[in-house]
Amino acid sequence: MIIQLLDKTEKNLIREAKRNGDGKVEFPLLEPGNYRAKIIFDTDGNGKWTTGDFTKGRMPEAVSYYSKEIEVKAKFEIDQDWDVGVRYEKDVKMKSLGSKK
Repeated sequence: MIIQLLDKTEKNLIREAKRNGDGKVEFPLLEPGNYRAKIIFDTDGNGKWTTGDFTKGRMPEAVSYYSKEIEVKAKFEIDQDWDVGVRYEKDVKMKSLGSKK
């Protein structure tokens, strides 16, 4: 899995971590603000999202988003549980709300 922390507009990658299986991922020393989180299920193990290929009959690698925006405050720690077995599609409404602020 590739866990990505994105800004609230989802345009900028803030941090990235790779995991094989369950476990904790830390993103220390973040600036205060709102973030989005996404997981890429890197089934081919190449360390990046692989698109689909119609001629090869290959589907794109699955992607899941954390269901809420994550608010980081100054001098606070956040311990956020995420059941990655539950897949969430991108919430376009939340993304459009984030870009208005």
